[in-house]
Amino acid sequence: MRASAMAVLLVVAGCEPAPPSPPSDAGVGDAEIDASTPDAGRDAGPTGCDVERVSPSVVEEDSEWPCGRWVLDGPVTVRPGVTLTLEPGTTLVAADDDAEVIVERDGRLIAEGTPTRPIVLRGEDGWEGVHLRGAARVNDGACFEDPRPGTPECELPGWRERRDERGVYGGDDDTADCGALRYVRIVGAPLVLAGCGSATLVSHVQVDAAPGDAVTVIGGTVPLGHLLITGAVQDGLHIERGWRGDAQLVAIASRDGQGETAVYAANREDAPTAEPRTDFRLWNLTLRGGGDGRVMWVGHGARAAIRNVVAANFSAPPAFALDETEWPEEVVLEHAVLWDVGALEDEHEDDAERLRDPERHIRLDLDPRLEGYRPLAELPEGAAPRFGPFTPADFGDRRATFLGAIVPGGEDWTTGIAAP
Repeated sequence: MRASAMAVLLVVAGCEPAPPSPPSDAGVGDAEIDASTPDAGRDAGPTGCDVERVSPSVVEEDSEWPCGRWVLDGPVTVRPGVTLTLEPGTTLVAADDDAEVIVERDGRLIAEGTPTRPIVLRGEDGWEGVHLRGAARVNDGACFEDPRPGTPECELPGWRERRDERGVYGGDDDTADCGALRYVRIVGAPLVLAGCGSATLVSHVQVDAAPGDAVTVIGGTVPLGHLLITGAVQDGLHIERGWRGDAQLVAIASRDGQGETAVYAANREDAPTAEPRTDFRLWNLTLRGGGDGRVMWVGHGARAAIRNVVAANFSAPPAFALDETEWPEEVVLEHAVLWDVGALEDEHEDDAERLRDPERHIRLDLDPRLEGYRPLAELPEGAAPRFGPFTPADFGDRRATFLGAIVPGGEDWTTGIAAP
């Protein structure tokens, strides 16, 4: 192991154990599901790995953290040009509420677990989560480090940086690689993808019990697949400032009385037409509310194609804050079953009419009878996925014409990542 500029204390103990056999679909996604509990993913005993305690640190050279229980006493920052790799079965425990993992622009986090040895990042109490920052385009920033002398006020298309308390992100490389997250569980804090490009891998990831928004995507083109979001207090999937990627097979479940919006998408409230414009595609979503909250909200200049959706148990239906010329050419919701989602309303002009348009193939009268994330009712067929120009050719399932995140009669992929 190489871990520069760290104080490391080694103690003999155990690594995150392999979870028990995955549960059946029954009950997964209910308000009481174990996957929505803050204690999900805790250690159950030694399995032969060393435990290493890591003090607040900066990772300044390529490092591999072996399987173990790593206790974070504060922020851990991965510097530009550096890769931090976590072995399967590793657990990162945030012992302080300011603990977080920050991967600076041009750094990478490689966290690839397996179905039986997921990588778990969690807090003993509150913590700040996982923040990946890349060099892909965003639409809210300035030329802090303009590589093209003479570019007036960063007007050359595509070059936008943004600086905040966690550093700089954004640039002009829409293929920017922030790393790989596969079979990863983040508990009690968010996942933030800021300026991450299409070479970034996010697959079979659960974000559970986030105290605010669960997954935030800011600009960039990162594709998202097999994404499970449970128990978010605010938005499940929050999109803004120029994301132009694709997401497929996404399941979002709220606890009783929690969750503001399952999917929230904007470009910029202060500059709705800022470029690059939020323009994404979501396919095969199951959205299960906790009795409150909105199914989705799209506005402030966002463009989107959202298809093959099953949503149930919300208090407010989809809403669209759009210029009337945007629907349905630039913003599309179709091939969907919306059940028990509150009264249709015109919060924005023509919302109800849009949802009732027969050309959109939206059913408002069909109970999907969700058991976990799997509908027991026979649902109509959806549309074949078509992904955007930035998404890799090997991403997703272009044959997935079913509605929702789980193929009817097929394997429930959420059991491979949900907390036991």
